[in-house]
Amino acid sequence: MRCKKCGVDKLSREFPPFTLSVDCYHPPLHCLRCVMSYWNLHQQCSQCNLDVPETSLTLRKCRSIIEALFPEVHPTTDTEGEPDTTSKGSQTITVTRLDGEATEVAYNPTKTVIRVKESIQQVMKIAISKQRLVYNGDELEEFSFNNTANTLSTYGIKPGATIHLIVLLYAVPSTLNNVVFDLYWGFPSDGLDYLDASALIYNGLNYCDVADWENSCKARGAIFHSGDMIDETNNTGHHIIKVHLNSLPDYVTHVFFALSAWDSPSISRFKNPSLRFYEESNPRDMLCKDETKKAGHRQAIIMCSLTKRGGQWFVHENGKLSNGNARYYSPLRKTARAIVATMGH
Repeated sequence: MRCKKCGVDKLSREFPPFTLSVDCYHPPLHCLRCVMSYWNLHQQCSQCNLDVPETSLTLRKCRSIIEALFPEVHPTTDTEGEPDTTSKGSQTITVTRLDGEATEVAYNPTKTVIRVKESIQQVMKIAISKQRLVYNGDELEEFSFNNTANTLSTYGIKPGATIHLIVLLYAVPSTLNNVVFDLYWGFPSDGLDYLDASALIYNGLNYCDVADWENSCKARGAIFHSGDMIDETNNTGHHIIKVHLNSLPDYVTHVFFALSAWDSPSISRFKNPSLRFYEESNPRDMLCKDETKKAGHRQAIIMCSLTKRGGQWFVHENGKLSNGNARYYSPLRKTARAIVATMGH
């Protein structure tokens, strides 16, 4: 990607994952070095010349990212002083996604949360802006209320601890109301079988209801299920679940979207279980999409979740395998409840 200010081709991670101010209404097209150099001279956004105060949280985040990317120390040492490698005998913490993928990060009590996220970005290729880290039910915030950088010791994290990584697929703007979750799959290579898409509705840890092929309208008419949409010519199946966000009852905090095999004991027989998410009036513009990487030997997978935090809806990647199906939801309900507990406050 080429920086629009210096004209140099750079890696995507050398660009800020967000604009310098929440009041900037443009994509971040200047690299981090140009953004920070311009701010050092003018205390303004390099693209729109908006004044950005020293106390700006996003400014501090950009500064932390660039310090992590270009540390002014010996190249074999990271910004907190511990080796970049996780050689045998070194102290580490484990970062794990809901689908089971995990990585180890070198431990230091003074390591900042932003530095941990940078390590995750380098190894797992997940942008910092898409990461939400949770430990013991609490989200790891990058900065405290007085704008000081939080560290592992801030949250009492010790060597050997496990931190959960929740991956953000899409932050739903308040202007969006009628959205569609299109869950689809390819037929098994032998025989005919179906995957069923279901939307499990929760209030915190409490299961409320389900919308599926038998129950097409739930949560006071806010969730609609299409039923089976089978294309035998292309050997694919679809279930479309429409959600009217503004009509969801206030008690709804999570909606989990699952695919489960009707007859087969394993979804691994099905080709590419996938998700597309778009606005109902504009189906050609994908807001996000996801394809499961681990269609393992379980009967179901929770593809993603629609989660409400601070009055805003977010689409999170799950990829969590489970037992159960549309005839027997109990195992799926337990899996969804465990995800709620993992996601934290």
